[in-house]
Amino acid sequence: MKYILPVVFRLIYGCGLRVSEALAFKCEDVNLVAGYITIGEIKNGCD
Repeated sequence: MKYILPVVFRLIYGCGLRVSEALAFKCEDVNLVAGYITIGEIKNGCD
């Protein structure tokens, strides 16, 4: 938990995410090689 909260706060602030979007991340949503993250659950329900 010590390292998770700072990362979540940086994602929310730096990427303009909603809290629900940041908390819905799974490991497979992050691609470190290509350098992107996939946001699957957005406010209006469309991908």
